[in-house]
Amino acid sequence: MEGQEVDWRQLVHYALLGSSDLEQYAILLVRVSIGLFFAVSGANKLFVAGGTKPVYETLVKAKVPFPQQTAYFVSGSSSFADPW
Repeated sequence: MEGQEVDWRQLVHYALLGSSDLEQYAILLVRVSIGLFFAVSGANKLFVAGGTKPVYETLVKAKVPFPQQTAYFVSGSSSFADPW
């Protein structure tokens, strides 16, 4: 950048307001991040030993019918949640 002057006003404007050209990529990044969060969270409940136990105990306290089956359903659905 030697010999070029930086337009600070334009740089600050871009930093604060962003660019509509990049909006779709920002939304995609957020959606993928949330999807990965749900997938990891659900996978830990399903595939880690004792992972469904806290879910099961919560369902028993809430008096949900069929808590054992429901615990697996809840854990599975959270791993495949669609944040779109």
